[in-house]
Amino acid sequence: MNKELYKSLVYMQIDITPAHSFKSQIHGNHFPHSLSIICRCDNYRNEIRVDVNSN
Repeated sequence: MNKELYKSLVYMQIDITPAHSFKSQIHGNHFPHSLSIICRCDNYRNEIRVDVNSN
């Protein structure tokens, strides 16, 4: 993964919950629509995992 993109994703995780809001904010406002971003919220470990696919 591109390092700058990764840093952006990590930075944006900080105050954004729940996972669907995070997905919405990234996909709609921060990245080109050619990126497909899928977020999964792990309630047991309180973490959000992000999968990024470039089309």
